[in-house]
Amino acid sequence: MAFNLPIAILATGGLLVGSSANVLGLLALSLIVIYAWFITRTALEMASGIAAGIVGLDFLLNILINGFAEEML
Repeated sequence: MAFNLPIAILATGGLLVGSSANVLGLLALSLIVIYAWFITRTALEMASGIAAGIVGLDFLLNILINGFAEEML
């Protein structure tokens, strides 16, 4: 969230136009996924591909759960 909060504040305040905010948001998301992969690989002491699969599964499950939660509201 530390990467996304400044981008959201600047975009909401009108200091970033749509495409700049999207590019910065994508960059922040990429950094978060890479960091999650590194932490998973290091903490569980496993191969890079398996760690990437776990991070990818976590990402997909988060999207799925958030989608169901938003439908319930």
